[in-house]
Amino acid sequence: MAFCKWLSGETGRPCRLPAESEWEFAYHGGRYGTWSHGDDPEPLTQFTVFGVDVPAAVGSREPNGFGLFDMQGNAAERCAVENLWADDPHRPTNLGGAIYPVRGGRFNEIPFGAGGAWPDAYRCARRTWENQTSLSAGFRVLLEIPG
Repeated sequence: MAFCKWLSGETGRPCRLPAESEWEFAYHGGRYGTWSHGDDPEPLTQFTVFGVDVPAAVGSREPNGFGLFDMQGNAAERCAVENLWADDPHRPTNLGGAIYPVRGGRFNEIPFGAGGAWPDAYRCARRTWENQTSLSAGFRVLLEIPG
């Protein structure tokens, strides 16, 4: 991804998209359950932006246990393909451009009860595939720390 390459040059440190397993670890924030706050769907509105026309400002909902905002929903997030040799049968091949696994919910998804997929759309295990043209997906960059 061009931005990660540019940022690596600016900082002198490796920057990249997270692998899906790294994204899942960050999503859970040190907790276990269907969502970052546990298994009860009731508090989802405290952590998730959904059912709106534009994304909300970062940090407009509660952070997860690691202090990360918007992991469950606001803009979905592209991840790096973790294992190029293990192909996912659900991965499309005809979207054009690079195809990324995308995790997390989106601000413009319709809530449950109004014909939408909520709360399932915001669970950690949800994955879609798409190319770089999506307007409701962004990315979160990892800055590697030497160690």
